[in-house]
Amino acid sequence: MESRTTKGISIRTVRGNARRAGFTNGLTNGYTNGLTNGLHIRPVRKSSGSEKKHGKILAIAVLCFLVLGVFAVLTYQSQQKNTKATEAFAVEPIAKDVQSSDTAEIKGTAHNPIHINGNTDFKNQAAANDWSGNGTPGNPYIIENYDIDANGGAYCIWIENTNVWFAIQNCRVWNATSNASEPYGTGIYLKNVTFGTLMNNNCSYNSIGILLGSSSSNSITNNNCSYNSADGIFLPSSSGNTIMSNNCSDNSYGIYLYWFSNYNTITYNNFYHNTNYGIYIPYTCTRNIIHHNNFWQNNGAAKGMTDGRSQACNDDSNTWYDNAAKEGNYWSNWDGSGGYPIAGDAGAYDMYPLSTPVTPELSPIAVIVSALGLLCVAMLRKPK
Repeated sequence: MESRTTKGISIRTVRGNARRAGFTNGLTNGYTNGLTNGLHIRPVRKSSGSEKKHGKILAIAVLCFLVLGVFAVLTYQSQQKNTKATEAFAVEPIAKDVQSSDTAEIKGTAHNPIHINGNTDFKNQAAANDWSGNGTPGNPYIIENYDIDANGGAYCIWIENTNVWFAIQNCRVWNATSNASEPYGTGIYLKNVTFGTLMNNNCSYNSIGILLGSSSSNSITNNNCSYNSADGIFLPSSSGNTIMSNNCSDNSYGIYLYWFSNYNTITYNNFYHNTNYGIYIPYTCTRNIIHHNNFWQNNGAAKGMTDGRSQACNDDSNTWYDNAAKEGNYWSNWDGSGGYPIAGDAGAYDMYPLSTPVTPELSPIAVIVSALGLLCVAMLRKPK
């Protein structure tokens, strides 16, 4: 590793990342706080004796399903938490299943790259492109269902200097590979932006999949950021964002925080086979919370910790587990003994590593709601 000083603050960088110096100017001073501000029921005919009997049977069956379902889910969850995995790499096929195998899955309307600068420009382009919404919390602008090929250019979607509410969803953004100048070959780039939602997009085969610079209070959810030559998701000088349920695989880095990116929440993401770390958090990035993520074979990690390869790196004060639930992340090379050591100068540990991958679960509440819904159906059949 090498050390360099930017604006009087020493920043440690890993080899091959000198390009990140270009993000410092224009992002640090541009950071914005951004934190401003009667049911009609159709009449039912009179039930016969047979229908009454069937209604009672259905009600009993629903109640049995309720009890057994909740018991089964709670028992399963209890058994799966924080126990040694018998065969860590048996889950590798699961990791591949959650990936989007290529960029052809989202078939949207072909569109030229989009660049928006300021709230007024957003309003004008929304009108010109017939985007729905007006930029308010209850009615955000919606950019959706586009297939944008950057043709080797610097960006597919670039939004800057806005605090209106908007969403970019169900878009395929790819082939942004020119990283010589801003915005550095990025699928979706938000700069000095608040209140944006990036959801269900395929941001693959770029230099960087998603970049948030000097941006806060944004949500990055359920995107595929794979096969990018640099980072799946890159956050310089960006705080208070939520990064959840994304797939960041086969990049150089899965997620890279940089230069005072603090208070971000990173949960329920998949990191598979990134050349370097699944998540890298250098100095000056603190108070980020990372838990319930899946890490498979990042940084060349083999089974077990004998080769000393950690799948994440952390140089400052961040938390790698949910302290209330006493649950951390799944690591394919955890040996089942103690916590999972995170590389980096902070000496961090995932104190509660999970023995099995994090997958969507049918919660007890979902079981109860489903059962009560069926019970209501049965009760509606009861004769007056």
